[in-house]
Amino acid sequence: KPGINPGNLGGCRCPKQRINAAFILTYYLLLVTCYLFSQALVNNAGVAHQTSFLSSTPRQAQEELNVNLLGMYAITRVIARRMAAKRDGVIVNVSSLMGKLAAPTFATYSATKFAILGFTQALRVELAPYNVQVVALLPSLTETDMVRDTQKFRWVWPTTPEKVAQVLVAQLPKGTLEIFVGWQSKVTVLLNRFLPWLMEKIVLLSAPLSEVETAGNFGVDAGLTFGV
Repeated sequence: KPGINPGNLGGCRCPKQRINAAFILTYYLLLVTCYLFSQALVNNAGVAHQTSFLSSTPRQAQEELNVNLLGMYAITRVIARRMAAKRDGVIVNVSSLMGKLAAPTFATYSATKFAILGFTQALRVELAPYNVQVVALLPSLTETDMVRDTQKFRWVWPTTPEKVAQVLVAQLPKGTLEIFVGWQSKVTVLLNRFLPWLMEKIVLLSAPLSEVETAGNFGVDAGLTFGV
């Protein structure tokens, strides 16, 4: 959108080459929300362990819950109170397409992304009287460090952080609860809603060839606040 300069956030120069791809995604999303609103919170912290459920461990599940859900709760609890007091702001909770369609080898990660949608829906109603907008962003596979070492799913084409930010800036002013990124996400959600048996077969065919025996740790994206 005209007027948004990805190289400058709050007057602070931030060269892209010094920021990993995961941070760039959060950075762009925050820049977009701050351009549209005086106060913004982007919850994009996340960690994923890709492993078969039978090979998973309680430690992995607890880490995903702590970072993806409880971490979001903790920071939102603090910032939402400030926004409510000023009666202004927007909160963007980054979920995932896996918040609508769980993926094999990502059982607990998918569970946290489903939980984020419920969390967002409840907050949206509670904070509306305070003029605080709450939305969920649901990107599909995005080109970040977090997914670089994952075993890829067939027929899933990754999008870029820039594309995710473009969708957010176009859809955020419309005030919708859930913002989907890319045609794949929209088609997937529609198929899962009206033809779940077909979607299940597609997921089975597109999943990695074999179960993942060794868990992969895929980084932690940074969630940022600005303007509060």
